Amino acid sequence: MKRRKFVYQSSAFAALVQVGCSSSKNKAASGDTSLSDGLPDTDTGDGLVGEDTADSGQPAWDDFEAPEPPGSCEETQIAQEGPYYIEEIPIRNDLDLYNEEAQKIIVFGYVCNSACQPIPNAVVEVWHADSQGAYDLESPEMKYYGQLAADENGFYRFKTILPGAYATSANDYRPKHYHIKIWVGGEVRLTTQLYFKDDPFLEYEPNTPESLMLEVDSQSPCLTRYDFTLKD
Repeated sequence: MKRRKFVYQSSAFAALVQVGCSSSKNKAASGDTSLSDGLPDTDTGDGLVGEDTADSGQPAWDDFEAPEPPGSCEETQIAQEGPYYIEEIPIRNDLDLYNEEAQKIIVFGYVCNSACQPIPNAVVEVWHADSQGAYDLESPEMKYYGQLAADENGFYRFKTILPGAYATSANDYRPKHYHIKIWVGGEVRLTTQLYFKDDPFLEYEPNTPESLMLEVDSQSPCLTRYDFTLKD
């Protein structure tokens, strides 16, 4: 499968000053990882991380550099694309553009092969719902859709919000999640989804792999690392 247009560019990063989140993939300390204690009845945007969703200014978007690459690499599990993928996703790594009152999150990490060798210029596409669980399928803004290129060391990052869960039927929900598609040399190499540990809506998808979980704490914005390992 091929697509028409990619971004092949990246930017330099300054020094990492604070980590507010960590992924279960790399087992970094994360403090309080609870998203919520109960299931909201209708407002699936509830259960945000912490009580203060205002941007604290720390860590700033440009105030960190790439951490050390992963020391071990396990192939990232695949997951379904879902119905809301759109081709020609906008080129941007900052998806937090809409002044939505939601938990701010910076996701970062590496794209590697099974030998932990970085994959330069891998293209990471991400798309997800807004804080109330709605996908933007109509506006020209394509809210919360973006594609970005990993740098020459396979390092990527994007800034966005904690998405909302949403109902798929009267008694069923999809948990909070990011959709991810990774391209290398114009070919899809991985399609998956990232979820949030301790999201109460995981009750509706109890078989969600632990390896696809992100851990978040009460910092705002928070940082969470996830390293993708592509099948050789």
